Amino acid sequence: MIKKINLSVQKIILSLTLALISTNLLISSTPPPSILFVQLANGWSGVPQSTASLYKALLHDGYPVHFLLAKGSITQKLFALEQVPYFSCKNTQPETVYKAVDTLCSQRKFDIIHLNWPEHLAPIVSEAAKKYGAKTLLTCHFSVIPPRDNLSPCDFISAVNLNQIETIVAMDQHRNKKTIFFTPPVYDETRFINFYPQYGRKEFFKKFFGRTVTDDTLVISTIAVLFPGKNHVCLMRAVQQIKHTMNRNVKLIFAGDGPLKKQLLAFGKELGIDKNIHFLGHTDKIPEILYYSDINVLPSRMESFGIAIIEAALMRKPIIISNAIPAANMIIINEKTGLLFKDNDHNDLAVQLKRFIENHEFGRRMGQNAYEHVLRNFASRVSVERYKEVFNAIGGSS
Repeated sequence: MIKKINLSVQKIILSLTLALISTNLLISSTPPPSILFVQLANGWSGVPQSTASLYKALLHDGYPVHFLLAKGSITQKLFALEQVPYFSCKNTQPETVYKAVDTLCSQRKFDIIHLNWPEHLAPIVSEAAKKYGAKTLLTCHFSVIPPRDNLSPCDFISAVNLNQIETIVAMDQHRNKKTIFFTPPVYDETRFINFYPQYGRKEFFKKFFGRTVTDDTLVISTIAVLFPGKNHVCLMRAVQQIKHTMNRNVKLIFAGDGPLKKQLLAFGKELGIDKNIHFLGHTDKIPEILYYSDINVLPSRMESFGIAIIEAALMRKPIIISNAIPAANMIIINEKTGLLFKDNDHNDLAVQLKRFIENHEFGRRMGQNAYEHVLRNFASRVSVERYKEVFNAIGGSS
């Protein structure tokens, strides 16, 4: 498990990173660099949506960017749906990826090759980039840092949370020290900030999901793929306690799909709360689900950043997350912007849920604080500008 770092250390790392970027920007006043993004992973996570949002923002700001996507991937489908241009790679075998990057680099000049995902392709992508004099940037997305052999070939590294930076620095301290940037993900915040409800709660869930959720129901939501690391089981145990000890009409909303659905359905029956759980699958109705929720919970044991937390904060919701993930003390600061519970401790999670259930004003205040904190520190425009600063710094480096 990655060692947590305190806020003072986080601020020092962030200040040093931004100071370095500012220094490089003073040195170089060249036009925006040409960038090839290599995004070849598949699966429902925040990465495809974040990639699409970043791409559109950079195009809007006049950056010459191109994307290489895996054929048939979620990201490719998103790009096709929004009718934005991209190149595709028929598979993610190293030799295929090398040939695709090499071909694109031979056809147009790129200053930066940005490997956004997956990290194990870094040596191959770096080899192709060096052939054409391009700099390589690797972005680390997950709590588990890639092996050193994947990091070493890259000229620059970025991380989506500050805990990753501490670990990468420790891994790289005996080698040529690399410049490491903090680059929080980009997301579509307008859907949340500009949201206006068109239905009542009962009508919404019935119309779009065929589920009955009455106005007097306590709605607890989790926006996450159904994978083991998201730890839905912990929340289910906590909700079982709430149902029996507080005698509340409670509905647990799971928005997301994944391989654990059958197991979670069976576990719900085992706990006797199967009638209290609604599995909504993958959906684009996230703003609505959050709006009609009373409390939002992310019980994950492993998370890279947690865009779902940002989205819940933009809807001013009371939020509870595990203290094991990077968003703890970065986005959700205990009793200031939300509540933290002990990692994988369903009893403690039940205690924190009761605090919000029994004190509506406390929950309202935490939701408002989270909203203001996110807009001030993690607004999508802030992340886009940070990416632009990073690319300008790399493009101006010798």
